[in-house]
Amino acid sequence: MVESSCRKLFPRGKVHVKMIYDIVLKVDEHVGGIEDFCRLYLLLGISEFLLPNRNGIVFPILFSIVDDLHNIGEYNWGGLVYEYLVGIEDQRKYKSLSFFILLL
Repeated sequence: MVESSCRKLFPRGKVHVKMIYDIVLKVDEHVGGIEDFCRLYLLLGISEFLLPNRNGIVFPILFSIVDDLHNIGEYNWGGLVYEYLVGIEDQRKYKSLSFFILLL
């Protein structure tokens, strides 16, 4: 399995949202460039707004999704959010999420 180029920007282990903020604030033309900045910015937005969690940990699948910038608009985002919400419901972490699933 080929490791994501976006994932390589972080040390081994879990990636937290704060780590993305730290790198985004440092990125310039000498460190990463515009494509890495775009990937990190998308990763941050998805992790903060679309698929947030209490621990602030970035879901590993997101790295490969943001790596493919040219086809990111083709990704099934509704399906991803649905799977996320069903997973939360299955784990019974949140009892009141059933109506969100119905909205999708």
